Amino acid sequence: MVFPLDASGLIPQKEPIVLVNRLLDSDEKKSVSDFEIREDCVFVEDGRLVLAGMMENIAQTCALRTGYKSLSGAKGDGKVHIGVIGGIKELTITRFPVVGERLTTTVTEILNLGPAMVVTAEVRVGDETVASCNMKVFTDEKEA
Repeated sequence: MVFPLDASGLIPQKEPIVLVNRLLDSDEKKSVSDFEIREDCVFVEDGRLVLAGMMENIAQTCALRTGYKSLSGAKGDGKVHIGVIGGIKELTITRFPVVGERLTTTVTEILNLGPAMVVTAEVRVGDETVASCNMKVFTDEKEA
């Protein structure tokens, strides 16, 4: 697989809930996504991406990572699985991005215990960090 990859076949979410456009890169420890904020996004209010949208963007970047690993044969079963956020710690939001801006989100694995993954996450707009946190994500055995 050659980067960037379209996100649609790597995540369980479907429109209008999709908050990642492409997987830009993925390696042993980290994955990077991008997402252009559109006016019709269900997580946009008053022209800004809301907190729930920021968290969902990070979670979907984790889903991209899991989907890529599963479908590329890197320790996977060839299926896209449903996941849930299990916890968020040390959340910092410096501002809520606006319509038309492109998010670049990086998740770095701290711990991976099969169905449970703990990551650090950073969301950027250009060179500016707009959010960061630690997130726990649990993957269900059921296929999406």
